[in-house]
Amino acid sequence: FYRTCQSFRQQSTGRTTAVFIFILAATILIPVIISLHLFHAEEEECDQVGFLILQPGLDPYEDKFDGTFSQLRMEELLELAAENIEENTRYIVAPETAVDSIRINDSEDPLLMMAYDFLEQHPGVGMFLGATTIHDTSESERSYTTRSDDAGNLYDIYNSLLLIVPGRDIEIYHKHYLANGVEQIPFESFF
Repeated sequence: FYRTCQSFRQQSTGRTTAVFIFILAATILIPVIISLHLFHAEEEECDQVGFLILQPGLDPYEDKFDGTFSQLRMEELLELAAENIEENTRYIVAPETAVDSIRINDSEDPLLMMAYDFLEQHPGVGMFLGATTIHDTSESERSYTTRSDDAGNLYDIYNSLLLIVPGRDIEIYHKHYLANGVEQIPFESFF
């Protein structure tokens, strides 16, 4: 492009330079003007989707893992949601490990039932719930993280994100990587 402009400038007269500048400006400005017109001319009609982000006032180093009963913590979380939910809220987002010990194999888990009961009172709302989950496992599914309880039952524990929507299966994401500095010390062998 630079060489073309240089060549044109060396061979051009005043009038051809003006034509060249006009063509160059038109090449740049016409698409910009058309884009701006289209951008401002079309307004899309769309429903707003509201998110309710919950953050209970817990000190993560003192209060979060103090042995408070999980059902009490879930009640506090749902109470906070009920106080702040609005008409356009479609999703409630609870923080990582908001509740402990949800058994994801058990559809009758009391904490899950509490979430479903709350969501059924608010049709059209789903919940992203950060939870420590327990997955009962079998010998064939055993991995290096599998533990056993006093009765010999096998289980795995996960830091999970659950998407709970009434009428649908729960969608689950298990955290795979620890956060550097807080959950894992980088270059630990050097320190």
